[in-house]
Amino acid sequence: MKGRILSMVLIAAAAFAGATTANAQNRERDRGPRQFAENANIVLRADRAYIFYRTPNRSTFRFLRESSPEEVAAHAARRAEAFARARERGERRAASWDRDRALCPPRTADRRCQEPRPTIPTEETFEFPSIYEGNLVGNDHRPRLIHQEAWSGWLIAVDPGTYALYGEVTLTANGTGGICYCMGSVRFEARAGQITDMGEIVAAPSDQQGVVELQNFRLGHFVTVAPWNASMRSPAQFANLQVVPAELRAAGKVANHFGIPITRLAPIEGVLGYERDRVIDLRTGATVEGSNLR
Repeated sequence: MKGRILSMVLIAAAAFAGATTANAQNRERDRGPRQFAENANIVLRADRAYIFYRTPNRSTFRFLRESSPEEVAAHAARRAEAFARARERGERRAASWDRDRALCPPRTADRRCQEPRPTIPTEETFEFPSIYEGNLVGNDHRPRLIHQEAWSGWLIAVDPGTYALYGEVTLTANGTGGICYCMGSVRFEARAGQITDMGEIVAAPSDQQGVVELQNFRLGHFVTVAPWNASMRSPAQFANLQVVPAELRAAGKVANHFGIPITRLAPIEGVLGYERDRVIDLRTGATVEGSNLR
């Protein structure tokens, strides 16, 4: 009888998991493709934004969306609620342990009396998904919208918002690799219903290369962004679509969420500069502090 009940429970659980996966896949289909392949029929949705960029290399770049004040507040509220529940559970378990422990005879070999006291989570030890996890988007190696000779182009669909070029990050089952532009990058607005062309991500000129020396804040410049210009090649599919050049702005420092090597983009004329370890917005001359790109 127990075996039959267990089998029924497992079947029901599998059916629920399958239905959940199917629902998620249906929702994703409803939102359209996330990454476009060559010869794709591109239809721009009014509730989606699109980022296009070029690169001479086949790379996986990640973009981090800026959280709105409302999103930050909602995330903080969800965390506070989850923390309160976890702390309440921890206190109940610890109290139960205290009662059971008081009944244990001295020097007993009973394993139940040897178990450590359950810990009660604190603000410092409580684990909760960071808001960045839902804001980080990017491309995979394939599919590519364009692959011609020495250049490739990627088009990805994202939620509308302000994005920063976070880094060249590869996520695999075996871990995370790449490099984070945590010490200085660019940000831009990706508006709904249109393609934002951010130009080309290229290796930095040789005179802007550097050596990572943490002790004196000389961070190497290995990559930069060439802002869009009319001479850049574009996919033929863009002919009848709304495509706008990205208005690049300096982006301040962000957290190294993956624990990978860090660097910063090379200076970009009129956009991004540095004074030692400070990020400078060359449009205004002001220092760029951290933002909601978290």
